Amino acid sequence: MVKSSKEKLDLTRKLLQMGLSYRDIQEKLRLQFGSGVSNTTLIKLQKKNDEVSQLRKENDQLREELALFKKLYFELLALTKKRMEKIKNEK
Repeated sequence: MVKSSKEKLDLTRKLLQMGLSYRDIQEKLRLQFGSGVSNTTLIKLQKKNDEVSQLRKENDQLREELALFKKLYFELLALTKKRMEKIKNEK
Protein backbone atom coordinates (compact mmCIF):
# COMPACT_ATOMS: atom_id res chain seq x y z
CA MET A 1 0.00 0.00 0.00
CA VAL A 2 3.03 2.29 0.29
CA LYS A 3 3.13 4.52 -2.76
CA SER A 4 4.95 7.74 -3.50
CA SER A 5 3.59 11.11 -2.53
CA LYS A 6 3.89 12.11 -6.19
CA GLU A 7 1.38 9.42 -7.12
CA LYS A 8 -0.89 10.64 -4.33
CA LEU A 9 -0.70 14.24 -5.53
CA ASP A 10 -1.25 13.19 -9.15
CA LEU A 11 -4.37 11.27 -8.16
CA THR A 12 -5.52 14.21 -6.04
CA ARG A 13 -5.16 16.59 -9.01
CA LYS A 14 -7.06 14.17 -11.22
CA LEU A 15 -9.89 13.86 -8.69
CA LEU A 16 -10.06 17.64 -8.29
CA GLN A 17 -10.33 18.04 -12.06
CA MET A 18 -13.19 15.55 -12.02
CA GLY A 19 -14.99 17.90 -9.63
CA LEU A 20 -15.19 15.56 -6.64
CA SER A 21 -15.78 17.02 -3.19
CA TYR A 22 -12.93 17.20 -0.69
CA ARG A 23 -14.58 14.47 1.38
CA ASP A 24 -14.82 12.09 -1.60
CA ILE A 25 -11.21 12.80 -2.51
CA GLN A 26 -10.05 12.08 1.03
CA GLU A 27 -11.99 8.79 1.06
CA LYS A 28 -10.50 7.65 -2.26
CA LEU A 29 -7.00 8.58 -1.09
CA ARG A 30 -7.45 6.69 2.18
CA LEU A 31 -8.62 3.61 0.30
CA GLN A 32 -5.76 3.69 -2.18
CA PHE A 33 -2.90 5.07 -0.07
CA GLY A 34 -3.95 4.47 3.52
CA SER A 35 -4.11 8.20 4.28
CA GLY A 36 -5.48 11.38 2.81
CA VAL A 37 -3.90 14.78 2.33
CA SER A 38 -4.34 17.94 4.33
CA ASN A 39 -7.16 20.29 3.46
CA THR A 40 -4.56 23.01 2.96
CA THR A 41 -2.96 20.89 0.24
CA LEU A 42 -6.36 20.33 -1.36
CA ILE A 43 -7.07 24.06 -1.32
CA LYS A 44 -3.68 24.87 -2.88
CA LEU A 45 -4.16 22.25 -5.60
CA GLN A 46 -7.70 23.47 -6.29
CA LYS A 47 -6.44 27.04 -6.57
CA LYS A 48 -3.80 25.97 -9.11
CA ASN A 49 -6.42 23.95 -10.98
CA ASP A 50 -8.73 26.98 -11.09
CA GLU A 51 -5.89 29.21 -12.32
CA VAL A 52 -5.05 26.77 -15.11
CA SER A 53 -8.70 26.59 -16.14
CA GLN A 54 -8.95 30.38 -16.17
CA LEU A 55 -5.78 30.71 -18.24
CA ARG A 56 -7.08 28.16 -20.74
CA LYS A 57 -10.32 30.12 -21.10
CA GLU A 58 -8.39 33.35 -21.61
CA ASN A 59 -6.13 31.63 -24.13
CA ASP A 60 -9.14 30.36 -26.10
CA GLN A 61 -10.68 33.84 -26.08
CA LEU A 62 -7.44 35.43 -27.28
CA ARG A 63 -7.14 32.87 -30.08
CA GLU A 64 -10.66 33.74 -31.23
CA GLU A 65 -9.87 37.45 -31.12
CA LEU A 66 -6.64 36.89 -33.05
CA ALA A 67 -8.49 34.95 -35.74
CA LEU A 68 -11.02 37.78 -36.03
CA PHE A 69 -8.30 40.44 -36.27
CA LYS A 70 -6.44 38.42 -38.91
CA LYS A 71 -9.64 38.09 -40.94
CA LEU A 72 -10.34 41.82 -40.66
CA TYR A 73 -6.73 42.65 -41.55
CA PHE A 74 -6.82 40.62 -44.75
CA GLU A 75 -10.21 42.04 -45.72
CA LEU A 76 -8.90 45.56 -45.19
CA LEU A 77 -5.73 44.74 -47.12
CA ALA A 78 -7.74 43.42 -50.08
CA LEU A 79 -9.97 46.50 -50.11
CA THR A 80 -6.95 48.79 -49.89
CA LYS A 81 -5.29 47.03 -52.83
CA LYS A 82 -8.47 47.37 -54.89
CA ARG A 83 -8.72 51.04 -54.01
CA MET A 84 -5.04 51.63 -54.87
CA GLU A 85 -5.51 49.92 -58.25
CA LYS A 86 -8.61 52.00 -58.92
CA ILE A 87 -6.73 55.22 -58.13
CA LYS A 88 -3.79 54.09 -60.26
CA ASN A 89 -6.07 53.31 -63.22
CA GLU A 90 -7.84 56.68 -62.94
CA LYS A 91 -4.56 58.55 -63.49
